[in-house]
Amino acid sequence: MHSAFLYHAIQHGMDMGIVNPTMLEVYDEVPKDLMNLVEDVLLNRNDEATERLLDKAESLKDTKKDVQVNVLEWRTKSIEERINHAIIKGVVEFIDEDTLEALEAYKEPIRVIEGPLMDAMG
Repeated sequence: MHSAFLYHAIQHGMDMGIVNPTMLEVYDEVPKDLMNLVEDVLLNRNDEATERLLDKAESLKDTKKDVQVNVLEWRTKSIEERINHAIIKGVVEFIDEDTLEALEAYKEPIRVIEGPLMDAMG
């Protein structure tokens, strides 16, 4: 819901906001059916929008356990991909171990900064 709100607010002129990146999904990565339900609520496009979104939320409760298994799938990727994911998603939980692994792979701190860190921010 936050992603949809920010997307539409920016489209209509918002140019500054304070957000918690760990609470945001990338707008284009939200499943289309869910995004349609969220936008129906945000944009007041349908009299039954709230009920439909609540029904969808209720149905998602059952799949939450399956999703939790996939949440850490990114941890199996290369150090560069993990750093990229962590920076984009605002994940700090693994920063110590990933920093040490990157330093081991790149040998010098400046190479880590100029390599995977800058790539993730660019």
